[in-house]
Amino acid sequence: MCRHRIFTFNCWGKDVSDIQGQGLIFQETTLTMSLAYGQQTSGEVFTTQVIIEIEGRSVLTRFIILPKAKGNRTLLGTDFLSSAGLILDVKNASWYFWDNPTLKYPFGEELDTPSIAEKMSSNICQLREGEGET
Repeated sequence: MCRHRIFTFNCWGKDVSDIQGQGLIFQETTLTMSLAYGQQTSGEVFTTQVIIEIEGRSVLTRFIILPKAKGNRTLLGTDFLSSAGLILDVKNASWYFWDNPTLKYPFGEELDTPSIAEKMSSNICQLREGEGET
């Protein structure tokens, strides 16, 4: 059984039948994931390797396909960022390759990146009884 934390791997939430005709080789396996709120879930997934083209460079990366996920976007995780040599500059809403930090690329969508203080004051959450106690 594989164990990963969400967003540390590349995830493709697309119906496997939609992509099986593209010449990719799939392996079926069981994956246990920890969700953002700490709950763990297990399920059957498919894995494959694909080449991602990004700004003239090719990166071979492993994808995990969640066959039950519907309408999800592709997530490129930290393993892809590392193997591609990408550095994220969230403050300036851009990214660059580690070997050429002077050539920066803007993020594809405008991101709202408020300061941590703004996030803390605008994100009100309620803890369940007993949570947050030491």
